[in-house]
Formats: sequence, structure tokens, C-alpha cells
Amino acid sequence: MTVNLAWRQYERGRAFELQQRMDDAVGAYRQAIALGPDFPEAYFALGRIQANRGHNAEALAMFDRAVALQPSAELLEWRAFVNGRLKRYEAALADYEQVLAGGETHARINLARILLALGRYDEAEQALRSCTDDAAAVLLEAMPRYREYASAEATEDGRAIRYLFGRTVLLGTLSDGGMRPRNVGGWLLTGAHLNITWQRFRVMAKVRRWQFDAVLGTGVLNGPVAAWAAIDLGIPRHETVAEAVSAGAQRVLLVSAVVDGAKQHIQLTKPIKDAGLSCMHLAFGFVPDGQPASDEPELVGVVGRAYVSWYRVAEHSRLERDPESTDARWPGWRLQIPFVDPNRPRVLVRIASEAAEAPPDRQRRKVVDYYHLHHPQVRAFEWEPRSDEERA
Repeated sequence: MTVNLAWRQYERGRAFELQQRMDDAVGAYRQAIALGPDFPEAYFALGRIQANRGHNAEALAMFDRAVALQPSAELLEWRAFVNGRLKRYEAALADYEQVLAGGETHARINLARILLALGRYDEAEQALRSCTDDAAAVLLEAMPRYREYASAEATEDGRAIRYLFGRTVLLGTLSDGGMRPRNVGGWLLTGAHLNITWQRFRVMAKVRRWQFDAVLGTGVLNGPVAAWAAIDLGIPRHETVAEAVSAGAQRVLLVSAVVDGAKQHIQLTKPIKDAGLSCMHLAFGFVPDGQPASDEPELVGVVGRAYVSWYRVAEHSRLERDPESTDARWPGWRLQIPFVDPNRPRVLVRIASEAAEAPPDRQRRKVVDYYHLHHPQVRAFEWEPRSDEERA
């Protein structure tokens, strides 16, 4: 009788799932477990929902119980997935190996991912080479960057993902200049940050022999960094695309302080490309809104939510240097009221003076060399001089 009641509750849970009534489904599955503690299907079902909701600890407990009652390849894969989320990599590896031993070869790609997380690159590469999954080719292509970058860095944040798999040059990678904005709600790009990114861009442009006729970038947010770039390059800056066309420009450098996602990048570059101009986009800060794609700036300084000192309008962007701070959780910063400084000349002087005081970035050439050796497919490398005369 109890078994029948437990099964009925399980069936109710399944019906609720099909109706997308997940809270009701969770309640039904819990009742099924209470009525029939040896009911593996209910543990599995509840574990799946909780895993998809990010409740990984409870999901793992459910999968452990289900595996103990009635092990299966599907259950082991789900448990391995949750163990991976919890960074219990050895446990995840053991489950995936058991799945593969049972003949389920599709799990090989996930086994390789766990080996990568463990830093066991030779084994990961061997597993990937025996995979037929399309994702294996992507991981194999990224293997050199895993070996030389990921061994000392976390690989789950947006900046690392774009370095490993993206086609965008991350000029803020491998810095000794404080350009590692992880685990903070926002990052204030100081003059030192801007200087490091810009100097790396200059090295990249020199090595690749990039040529520009004009700089574009307007408004309170982007105008000052665009003006700074034009002065340093010694080329004109134009307020509008029409001005650039009238001046005979053909190869434009678009300079932005912070770009909020790929959609804004497209909005900024579309008028330039529609006018028949070639355009390269440098963003000192880029707020990603998805996985790496070609629809984002070619060159980026900081990946993650970022702000500049003259344009701080979001609540969690109100950061200002505070040398007297003793707060270990947030050293050197204090919260200030939001504001926008519309005075471009004053902002430009401030950027230039802060950049002049910035410490030298000794890793500029190192970052460029990394991309030449290990990241040859980045989109910015497609920008080449137009003629043999320019190549000379």
C-alpha cells in the first residue's frame, strides 16, 4: 500500500514537471521519498530539479541515495556533473570513468573537462583526441592556453573563458598592473588601468603593423578616451561617422571606455561599417553578456562589470581610492555618490596625468607574444595593412 502511494506521488511530481510547476513537483517527490524511502526514481527526479536550480549539495545527496539503491549510467553522469560544480573533481572523475567502463563513450568529453580542471593536461588531451564530440575540437584548440594560463588562474570567470575560447584579444591578461577584477561587484578603471591597456594596444599595433586614418568615440563616457587615443596616435578624432567619411578616412579605430555587451558593440560599429569604413574596436572595459562570440570588440582591457571615474552612475560603481582604508575585504576603496563629469578637457587632463604616474607594464610584449604563439585565430589579427606600400 505504501509503495503504491509513493508511486502515485512520484507520478504527480512528473505531471507537475511537465506543467513547469517545479515547486509542486519538488513537494510531490519529497512525499514520494517519505512514503517509500527505497524509491530511487524519486531521489533521481528530485536531484535533477535541485541540480538545475543550483542547489548542488541537496542534489548530490539525492543522487548518492539513488545510486546506492539502483546505479545506472545516467545517474552516475548526473552525480558527476554535480560533483564537478562542487569542485569535487576526483569524485566526478571516478563516476565518469565508471560510465565509460560501461561502454557509454559519449561521457569522454566530460571526463576530459574534469581532467582539465585537475590540471592533468596530457590525460585530458588523450581523452579529447578519442572524442567524436564537436566540443572536443574546441577544447583541443584551447589546450596550449590551458597549459600555460589556466595552471595559475581560475578558469570559470568570463575573462578566462574569453582567453581560452574566444577570438577577442584580452589586453588585460597576465598583468602585474592590477588588472585581475575577479570576485568584486564592479571594477573602477583608474588611469593606471587605462594606461596598461593602451600601452599593450600600442605594442600590438606595432607588431601587427596596424594602420588607422582616424579615431572615433564620442559622448561623456567614451569621448575622453577617444581623444586621448587620437592625441597619442597623432591622427584626427572625429565626432561623427560623416565627418570621418568627409575627411577621407577609410580605416577607423573606435575607442570606448566601457561597452555593455555584444549588442552595444554592434550598435556602435554598425554605422561605421555601413559607411564602408574598416573598423577596429578597442574597449577598455567590456561587460560580457554570453559566451565568447565574434559580436564583441576586437580588443578588450577588462572583462567584467567595469566603470570609469568620470562616469559612475550605477550603485555598485561608486568606488574611489581611499589610501587610509584598513578594510581587508575592500582595501583601498571607498563608496561615493554617483556622478557624471561632462567636462571633457578636465577629464582628459586627469586621464593623462594618472597615466603618466602609472607604473611601467613589464608584460606588454609578453601578452602580445602569448597571442602570437597560442591564440592565432583572434579577430583583430585579421586587420592587416591594405597594400604592399603600407607593409613596407
